[in-house]
Amino acid sequence: FSNPRHLSFISTLPESVLPDLVRTALSSVVTEKQITKSVQSAAAKLEVDGDTLSSAITTLANCLLIAAQKHVSEDDFSASLHSIGVTEPVSGALTTVYRDNCRLLRDTVTRATFKEPQYSSLDWRIECRTNSRSIRNTISPNVLTRWTTTDSQGTREHYLNCDVNTLAHITESLQQAQAELDSFHSRRILRSLDKIW
Repeated sequence: FSNPRHLSFISTLPESVLPDLVRTALSSVVTEKQITKSVQSAAAKLEVDGDTLSSAITTLANCLLIAAQKHVSEDDFSASLHSIGVTEPVSGALTTVYRDNCRLLRDTVTRATFKEPQYSSLDWRIECRTNSRSIRNTISPNVLTRWTTTDSQGTREHYLNCDVNTLAHITESLQQAQAELDSFHSRRILRSLDKIW
């Protein structure tokens, strides 16, 4: 589930630096900060290419993230690493960090996955042109809606101007989605997710 070439490169490094490399990979995942300076200084100390070491650490981080995302058990994680040819010292260091930080990694995956804005409020106004010189005896209503949403960057307002038929279609689609969410199957999935998290 990752690039074996980069993992093979890590296997050539001294075992004493493996825990630090894995912790650096974990730090880059959790804090989402660039680790370029620390990687370059580590590469200079180890006398290896900085880009190669950076790619290797990114591969370690991806191993941890993918395992957390798929809820892989500690034994399965270790077996997966062995199946792609990762040596015992690298596998042991990665498995230890994965076991000790599994909850933190899963929280990180959740934050990265669910960044959609959340509904806050809805205001609406209906405009109706009742007559004009060219068209008589017609009514063409138009609905202007203002949707307020919140996300990690604050509150935002979105405007939607549509005719009544489009608004009826949107309403019907949302009611259908709500009905599917209220179904037995969806409730069972949500209960299972609650147990996992």
